Amino acid sequence: MLIVSCNQPCYLPWYGFVERTAMTDLHVIADDKQFVKNDLQNRNRIRMRDGVKWITVPVQGRSSMKKINEMQIAGSDWRSKHIGMIEQSYRTAPCFKKFWPDFLQILSEDWIGLADLDVAIQNLILRSFNFRKTKMLLGSELQIEGKRGEYLFNLCKELDADVYVTTPNGKKYLPEDKFERAGIQIFYHIYEEEQYAQVFPGFEPRMSAIDRLFCTGKPKSIEPSEILNINKPYMP
Repeated sequence: MLIVSCNQPCYLPWYGFVERTAMTDLHVIADDKQFVKNDLQNRNRIRMRDGVKWITVPVQGRSSMKKINEMQIAGSDWRSKHIGMIEQSYRTAPCFKKFWPDFLQILSEDWIGLADLDVAIQNLILRSFNFRKTKMLLGSELQIEGKRGEYLFNLCKELDADVYVTTPNGKKYLPEDKFERAGIQIFYHIYEEEQYAQVFPGFEPRMSAIDRLFCTGKPKSIEPSEILNINKPYMP
C-alpha cells in the first residue's frame, strides 16, 4: 500500500502539516505551483512575549506571476531578524538548546531560492520529531498536468498511489468520483489541536511546529482509531 500526500512548500510549517505528512509513505512538495502572496509559503507564526507574530521571508519580483520554485529570496537581513526573534521567543523553552543548533545552521545559510529553504526546514522539522520514514519528492520532478484537484488525481495515478491523505478542505475541489473509479482512497485528515505548555502563559493554537518542538520535544499523541482507515502505524 502506497500512501501519498501533497502540499506546497511552507516556511516553518505548523504541526497539522507535520502530522499529515508523517502519516504517509511519500510526500510530494508541489514546488511547481503558483506562488501566493501572504500565504504560508514564505511565512508562519511564532509565539512571542507580546503575542503571536508573523515571521516572513521577503521575496523578489512580481510573485503572483511566478511558480514557487522560481521565487528568489530578497536580501539577507531577514536571517538575523528571524534568528533573533526565535531566540528571544524560545531560549527558555525546555528543548530549545537540543534542537536550535540545527535550525540555526539552516537559517544562517545564504539561501537564494525560497523553495530550497522551505524544503530544508520541512525536512529538519520532520527529523526533529523523529518522523523519518516519509520520502520527499519535488512536484517539479514529475511534471504532472492539471490544476488543483485534477493535478492531485493525475499525481496519484502517476505514483500508483493507494491512498491520498489530505485535509477536509479537499472536498471542495477533489474529483472524488474519479478517485473512487481508479481505486484510490481519499483519507481526510482532521487535525485536532492538543494543548501543551508554551513558553508564555495561555495557549495559542496553530503556531509553527517549532513551538511544539522547542516546548515539548515530542510529537502530539494520536489515537490509533484516527488512522485505522489507512492501515499505517503512526509511530515516531
